[in-house]
Amino acid sequence: MRSVKVVRQKTEASSHTNLIVPVLRGFLVAAVISLIGVLVFALVIKAARMDESVIPAVNQGLKILSVLIGGFISVRDGAMGWIKGGLTGLVYGIVGLVVFAAFSGQSVLQLSSLTELLILCFGGAVGGVIGANLKKK
Repeated sequence: MRSVKVVRQKTEASSHTNLIVPVLRGFLVAAVISLIGVLVFALVIKAARMDESVIPAVNQGLKILSVLIGGFISVRDGAMGWIKGGLTGLVYGIVGLVVFAAFSGQSVLQLSSLTELLILCFGGAVGGVIGANLKKK
């Protein structure tokens, strides 16, 4: 009886690890892609003398692309794609909102913030589903 309990505890601990590590990996990939994308876009705006009104749309697209790729990367083993991808997008969104609030001093508890979190969670989940289905073949 005791060995069953120990095995169950080890299995539960490893399942948490099997979820945390891939989500953190996906988040880090998404963050790096975002940083590189922002730097490249800043150079493009500077060189092409583009209007600043395009910044919000490109920024949103860059975030969605980043979590889509991060969600894809988080599913190396091909299992739980939408969960790992969705959590990757959610972690990315929460960290982004916390960083924005820290630098801007503004409150991020708004409907637009919740909408953005849902969009990023969905984008990460889509990337995770794509990654899981491509890895199974």
